[in-house]
Formats: sequence, C-alpha cells, structure tokens
Amino acid sequence: GVHLYDGLFKIIPIDSTGKLHDAFNIRLEELNVITIKFLYGCDKPTIAILYQDTKSAKHIRTYSINLRDKEFEPGPWDHSNLDMGANVIIPVPTPLGGAIVVGEQTIMYFDGKATSVIPIKQTITKAYGIIDPDGSRYLLSDITGTLHLLVLVHTDQKVVELK
Repeated sequence: GVHLYDGLFKIIPIDSTGKLHDAFNIRLEELNVITIKFLYGCDKPTIAILYQDTKSAKHIRTYSINLRDKEFEPGPWDHSNLDMGANVIIPVPTPLGGAIVVGEQTIMYFDGKATSVIPIKQTITKAYGIIDPDGSRYLLSDITGTLHLLVLVHTDQKVVELK
C-alpha cells in the first residue's frame, strides 16, 4: 500500500507467488496523516495510521483491508490524544505484535489488549532499527545522532513493560 495523496491510500495486491494484481484506491477519513505502517500477525492486511486532527491532537487508528470489497474495515484497536510530538510508528513482529509509537516525551506500546507508556527525555526520534527478530529490542536515533536502546519486557508473548 502507498499513501500518495491526502485522503487516498493505494493498494497494490501481491499474491504468494509474487504476482501483482490490479491496484485500487481506498479513501482515508484521516487527512493529516503523519505516517502509516503495516502491522504483523493480523488475519487480514492491517495498517496503523498516525494522524493529527483539526485541533492538532494526535491519534493512532488501525484498519484492516478487505481486498475482496476493496475497502477499509475497522481495525483491532485505536488510541486518542497521544504525545503531541508523536511522529514514528514501529510495527512489532510476532509473536508480540502490536506497535510502538514514539513521541517527543513518551514512548507508547499498543496491541489492542495492553498499553504501556514510559516517559523519555524530550527529543525528536528520526530513525529506528530492530535488534532482535522477536521485536524485543530496538535502537532509536534522535536528531542529535544519539542512540537509545528500547527494550520490550515480555512474558508469555505479552509485553509487560518498556525500558
């Protein structure tokens, strides 16, 4: 999928053999989109959208993509009123799943069942890299080039704390 214009998301279906199918557009309700990421481990292709509303509040919403009807369906979770500086979504691989939202003052983890939030020293995160294949550790880089380690503490494939 590609976010080309405000209010429009283009889907380019690819089957398991790598064959491309006819692309189509789906309308987005969210006009001021900051970033969009596909999530791991969902039954249907699912995206997480970080967006800003008309009152400058930031929110995250998920949508499942119905390829047969060529439309969005409500996703597994959404959250309102995030850190005003939120600008990065990091999809967390299975078996943990969910997504990390990095703001200027907080880092948040969401998976539809659990939410974890930790405060951070104010900064603007510009890049990230996954360290472990299970998504339990990440390197975050801010605008000054400083690297930070983010650890998702988990038990029984469930995130219980961020460090």
